[in-house]
Amino acid sequence: MKTRNFPRRPPVTRGHRRIPWWDHECGTLAANLRFADGDNRRAAKTALKMATIKAKREQANAIINEAQKEHLWRIAEWHHRCHPH
Repeated sequence: MKTRNFPRRPPVTRGHRRIPWWDHECGTLAANLRFADGDNRRAAKTALKMATIKAKREQANAIINEAQKEHLWRIAEWHHRCHPH
């Protein structure tokens, strides 16, 4: 498996904003996935998926932990936008 010396940049959303949860680990694993093949590709894809889940969870927990009582409704609104019913 080839590796790159530098991680991939965070993906950009339609609004041209960087994804806030994308970290160095996600970038490195995305770069590795790009050059992986065969069984290495499956392992690289799984590693990227797990790192993405972890990064999203850490970012969400940080937002919630930093919130104060007066910002509770803002957090509820943010969560509702992320998980529409």
